[in-house]
Order: sequence, then structure tokens, then C-alpha cells
Amino acid sequence: TTAACTAQLQRIRHYVSCWRRLQCRPVVCLCDAGTMSMRASLVEKAKEYKRHTGGAADFLLTAFDTLIECRHIVKFTYIYAFFLPPDDSNPKLIFEEQQAYAQKMSERLAKELLRTPEDIDRSKVVYLHKACKQYFDNLVAFFESDEAAELYSRAMHSYKEKQKQRKKREQTSFWSCASCTYGNSADSTVCDLCRTPRNPDDEPDNAWM
Repeated sequence: TTAACTAQLQRIRHYVSCWRRLQCRPVVCLCDAGTMSMRASLVEKAKEYKRHTGGAADFLLTAFDTLIECRHIVKFTYIYAFFLPPDDSNPKLIFEEQQAYAQKMSERLAKELLRTPEDIDRSKVVYLHKACKQYFDNLVAFFESDEAAELYSRAMHSYKEKQKQRKKREQTSFWSCASCTYGNSADSTVCDLCRTPRNPDDEPDNAWM
């Protein structure tokens, strides 16, 4: 139906948008060149922080490495989420909640790492780093749980059933070419045998096997 197609298109747009936002975000670009450039910039910022405060600055690079790892994880959770069954089961709600918290925490940590050396609050970065790692550990733990396996199994079963239904429709629905009477699949617009364009008035038959 039109409503179902619209809903599916919105799901695709949502998850593709989330994936691209993480992949291409200027704050922490996940491409190799973007990661190396951001880390090199942070190395210089750590030197400035050490000169400005006299304290160790290793916590900045440690937090950045954790942030990159977390961003990679959450990016691929959107692919996983796309294939989940469209229901409101408790495991799915728990997963989406953990996903949202992990995303939010990584955003906060990224913003702190963008501050100038003079404005960096060490205690805040350390706190957000630990919190970010904890949320992502929870997310990984969910993926390794029985609940995640059960969700994935249901999603795969649903996908296979849809594939079977689509294949059945293709096998049992056709239209006859007006020129050569060849039976073509319902979704084709020209005859596969003689290449005659399909007549718009031709209705597919549903009794052919």
C-alpha cells in the first residue's frame, strides 16, 4: 500500500541520514583522513594545554581515541536498527534507549574536545570520557545478549518471509504480450521475448504458474 511504502521510505531516510551524519560530521569525521587530521590537531592542542596549565594532557588523546571507537560502533548500530522488526518490544526499546544515550554522550564529549586549550575543563572531559565508554560498553553488551540474538532472528525471519511473498507474486502474476502472447512478469514494461512495449490497459493475470 501507499502508506506502507511511505513508512518504509521514511525509515530508510532516517537511518541513512543518521549513518551519514556520523560518517561525515565535521566535529569527528570517521573517514581515515578526517580521523588523522583531527588527531594531529588534538596533539597540538594537547601541547598548548600542557604549556598553559603545566599539567599532563594525555587525557585528551585517550578521550579522542575512545570517541572514535564509540562513533564507529554507533554508526553501525543504525544499520542493525534498520532491520529490526517494526514493533515496540521491550528489547528493541532498551536497545534504542542505549543507542540514543550513547549518541548524546559522544556528542557532548566531541564538543568538549573542540574547546580551545585555555577553555578545556579536564575534570569534565575525564567524566564524559568515562560516561561515554560506559554507555558504549552497555551497547556492545546488548549486542552480545540473548535479547539481541532473538531480535535479529525475528528480523531475519520477517525479511525471508517478505522475500518469499515477493517471489511468489513474481511467479504467479504475468501479462501476455499482444504481439507474441509470451507471458511476462507483472513488473516488466516490455515483452522479454519480442521487446514490444506493454499496453497500459493490459492487466496481469494471477492464475498463471
